[in-house]
Amino acid sequence: MNTEAARVEKVEVTSASGMTTVSKAGSTLQMKAAVTPAEAINKGVTWSVTTKSGSAAATIDENGLLSAGTANGVVTVKATSKENAEISGTCEITVAIPDVTAQSEIIEDCSDDKNSKNPKITWSETGWSNPYTGEADKHHGGTKTETSTEGAWFSYTFTGTGIKFYAQKNNTQGKFTVELDGKAESDAVLWEEKSGGSPQQCVFEKRQIWKIQNIQSSLQRQQIMETLT
Repeated sequence: MNTEAARVEKVEVTSASGMTTVSKAGSTLQMKAAVTPAEAINKGVTWSVTTKSGSAAATIDENGLLSAGTANGVVTVKATSKENAEISGTCEITVAIPDVTAQSEIIEDCSDDKNSKNPKITWSETGWSNPYTGEADKHHGGTKTETSTEGAWFSYTFTGTGIKFYAQKNNTQGKFTVELDGKAESDAVLWEEKSGGSPQQCVFEKRQIWKIQNIQSSLQRQQIMETLT
């Protein structure tokens, strides 16, 4: 019978999700420590965090939950074995909070003269009307561009950290299928039971996106996209 308890030999630190970057002030990230060998009796660790570069500051609790501050930089998360303080593991986490207030762009459906579709947007060859006068309180810029053709699409290419898509809702409308970087995200539903239409509202939002290449739609209306670059 072996009465000698297994001793800790190594500690490896990662985030539970695999993420190594946070981009929202005050966000949290669960860290985890893998202690080897698997049969080690005391797998407990003590957590700590220090600033490696920049002005980033963060805190971490006894359970390994990391809380980011409000400044950018890199922090080093450390887990030290409770059995042997000379054995530890580290993981670097980058805090990159975008300045979305100073760097935002509004993309409308129409051109500057409001007589044609916005040339910055790529439109499918068929299916879309030219912009025409809409209700000022329901359509940004006072125009709207419509389609009733299934499979009609538009796309807009940019590099940024997020997107908001605005459109009017009505009981005559359907939905968009939104794709980001070529992957289907979700549907932006424009239908509602109320007749007459509601003022434009955010129907799709996604943040913490580093590169968005393609936004495609089918069946319904594009009114305004607010892109955060």
